[in-house]
Amino acid sequence: MATPPPGDVCLQAVLIPPQEERLRARFELRDAPLRVDVTGWHKYAIVAEDRVFLFPRHAEWIEGLERELAAYDLLGEVAGVPAPRLVGRYDDPAIWPYPFGCVTRLPGIPYGSVERQTPVEHLGDLLEELATLIATWHSAPLDAVPAVLASAPPPSGPAGLDHGWGRAALRPGGLAPAIEALQARLSASGLDTPPTARWVEPLRALAALAPVLVHGDVHEDQILIAETAADTDDATLLRITGILDWETARIDHPVWDFNFGEWGFGIWEHRSRFPAFRRRMWAAYCRRRGLPCDDASALHLFYTLVEMAWCLDEHDAERMDADGLRRECGWRLASLREEV
Repeated sequence: MATPPPGDVCLQAVLIPPQEERLRARFELRDAPLRVDVTGWHKYAIVAEDRVFLFPRHAEWIEGLERELAAYDLLGEVAGVPAPRLVGRYDDPAIWPYPFGCVTRLPGIPYGSVERQTPVEHLGDLLEELATLIATWHSAPLDAVPAVLASAPPPSGPAGLDHGWGRAALRPGGLAPAIEALQARLSASGLDTPPTARWVEPLRALAALAPVLVHGDVHEDQILIAETAADTDDATLLRITGILDWETARIDHPVWDFNFGEWGFGIWEHRSRFPAFRRRMWAAYCRRRGLPCDDASALHLFYTLVEMAWCLDEHDAERMDADGLRRECGWRLASLREEV
């Protein structure tokens, strides 16, 4: 038997030869090089030079792919959003047993592949650019949103920071009661908190923001970046060329696209800079959307409270001991005092 050319063995881990032949014939790929990406939890990606084919791993995630393709279709009408564009939806059992899709391929590499080597000052610039781009898809018109995006996606793992306390705090009339309850739990654990109004008032405007189209899972591996020359010296800067994986897109509160809890461990090595990062992000976001920004520290305050509520829940579930709770909440409370 002849030795297959390099790359074919990896491709055949997803498509057997008859499926590959059908894919190439139907989409006129002929001898074009194809690369398979199996890193997605819920889908395979077969990457061609100018487009990417997306295949749900199993029937359970057909809905997730439909949600992602619907988001690409909607975002194609919104200027400035660096998301792939929908090429088409297909149902061809000779290629794949489930419906699949095709989108345009964007340039760049995942930021996660260079995150550890990125100087922290460049990270701050990148996060500010990210916030400006988040504002572009948050401006998408909602009058023609398909039903699949109007509902929440099914859970795909343990409840994260976008569940629980934060949800309760963002409900109409829920902010003050949620903060009072959180302060009571912190006080019961021996942690000092300021007067309730100190936390309520800066968050009123943020909590009152109207729902928008959110990505729902923004993190380092969903962000494509490229290097660009700096204006002043020989250094290079990073710029964002794309945002991928919209399978958790939905209509929701805008704040959930700023959740560092979706990121990996790398960004948390810079947690002492979270107040500054979040101030820059929120100011840039509000500026781009034309929103008032009386207190740019509101984003940091919100997520600090969300994270402390999560720590309390972990302690109650006996997954965090008392020392760990005091340590995790202690540095977060200190970061809020520094913001005053």
